[in-house]
Amino acid sequence: MYEAQSLTNEAEHVAVFQQLIQATRVAQIMHAAAELALPDLIEGGSRSIEALAEATCTHEPSLRRLMRALAAVGVVMLKADGRFALTPLGATLRSAAPDHVRLEARVQLSEPRWRPWGCLVDSIRTGEAAFKQVFGVSDWEYGATNPRFGGLFDEWMSAMSQRHMEAILAAYDFSRFETLIDVGGGHGHLLEAILRATPGLRGVLFDQQHVIQRAVEGLTEAGTTGRYGAVGGSFFDAVPRGGDAYLLKSIIHDWDDQHALAILRNVSAALPSGGTLLLIEQVLPERYVLEISQAIADLNMLVLEQGQERTRAEFSALFAAAGLGLTRVLPTDDQLIAVPTPRFACAGSRSVSWSMDARWTRCTASTWRSCLASSCASSAHRVAGRPHCCASSPASNARALEQSRSCADAPALGHSTQWFFKNRASFPG
Repeated sequence: MYEAQSLTNEAEHVAVFQQLIQATRVAQIMHAAAELALPDLIEGGSRSIEALAEATCTHEPSLRRLMRALAAVGVVMLKADGRFALTPLGATLRSAAPDHVRLEARVQLSEPRWRPWGCLVDSIRTGEAAFKQVFGVSDWEYGATNPRFGGLFDEWMSAMSQRHMEAILAAYDFSRFETLIDVGGGHGHLLEAILRATPGLRGVLFDQQHVIQRAVEGLTEAGTTGRYGAVGGSFFDAVPRGGDAYLLKSIIHDWDDQHALAILRNVSAALPSGGTLLLIEQVLPERYVLEISQAIADLNMLVLEQGQERTRAEFSALFAAAGLGLTRVLPTDDQLIAVPTPRFACAGSRSVSWSMDARWTRCTASTWRSCLASSCASSAHRVAGRPHCCASSPASNARALEQSRSCADAPALGHSTQWFFKNRASFPG
């Protein structure tokens, strides 16, 4: 009896491992269905294989084999008349379905995602991102030079922000701020939602230039007219000054400690005295054993970007190294809002205000009198990554304060950065 029971358990274990091994192929079956938009074509009825092949411009015998596989995993069903209908499971892959599962499948199961995972063992051996080994460039560089995938990825990030919007708005009150700067905010949908929910708040979207150009074209303006600006640049160079609150959603987990610290230090340098930094990130539990979704997310950051998910203690250590202190952690749905603030007050640091122009305005950093290069928007210097009070002599303090006043009418931007004020729908040439 014992031997029979052991044999049964062993067979079950083998079957489980075989299913896990085959899961990569099942995932690609799902990806093919999503790419061909098969659930959209079948929605609301049933379709013949001939009609599906014509609609998707595919090889009919091969498509028939794919449809059989989709039936085997429960996405479609084969009816008695030989036509295919959608199952409730398959309905989640429709473009119009909630939670954007089709978009998730198109991004997460695409070649720029599965090929690096095929080199996971190399990342484990070296500690380096497999993505660059496979494609020769970083994940971010790839997205910038491949518009099709880059656009799809940006759309996915915006969808993820929309998925979390309600929980974020319920968890935190943004009404006490005057200007919120969304660092790495993608298409700006989260910032737009916050502005619509918070009358009187001004917002600045900050991301890479190619992302900003796509984002500005898609802004709706609904409920945010005259309160929305956009800046293109790199958060490794600097972030725009002028906000009393800075928001980073799902940014820090993309990077290792060295790069994450560089980002946080740049944000810390831009924070005025009493300013607030909000991080929206997944926070791992301190226990060693994780949920499977947490463990996969952590390894995904390693494979793609040499980043990592972090525990609260690990976030606290990063904040401390950047001259910030963790104030509180607020739960949302499956993420947390961490609220670090400056640990040391900086002499002369203050908020910078400006007004939105009635038209589009494009200005280079030289227009802003190279504020960032001269560090005149803040009198805080950086020593070992932490802000400390400026020059000890009254004369030097006076000079620093005068410099601060000289450019207080505009945020300080990097030399290659362009500043956009949005008050109409079209994007300037």
